[in-house]
Order: sequence, then C-alpha cells, then structure tokens
Amino acid sequence: MDNNSLGTTVRAKREELQMTQPELAERVGTSQSHVSRIEADQCVPSAVLLVKLAGALKMSAAELLEAAEIKTA
Repeated sequence: MDNNSLGTTVRAKREELQMTQPELAERVGTSQSHVSRIEADQCVPSAVLLVKLAGALKMSAAELLEAAEIKTA
C-alpha cells in the first residue's frame, strides 16, 4: 500500500499519542503482533477492531478511514 495506507495511518497516530504497540494492543484487546501486522499492512482489522483502534487513537472510525484514504462503497 502507499504512504497513506491504514497501517501507516495507525502507526503515525499511535506515535503522535506517544503510545507503544503493546499499549495500543492492550487498549483494543488484541496482541502486539496483531497491531504490528496491521501497521505493516500485512492484515486488515475486522470492523469491530477498526472501531476499537479508532477510539484508542482518539478519532472516529470514519476519520481513521478518511485519513488512510480508504474508499468505502
């Protein structure tokens, strides 16, 4: 994916909030390795996890998707 991928966006926002991958993983109820794979664009989070990630990153799911330039149809 490009520089505005979901993974890149999650990582940038997490770092902006000075949060580690393990901290984010704990807040959303998943493993650090899963967060790492999401940030590396090796997997796409479920809708439920996407909402949890957005909340932990202090944004709405819509804002997260828009920041990542993901088109939902």
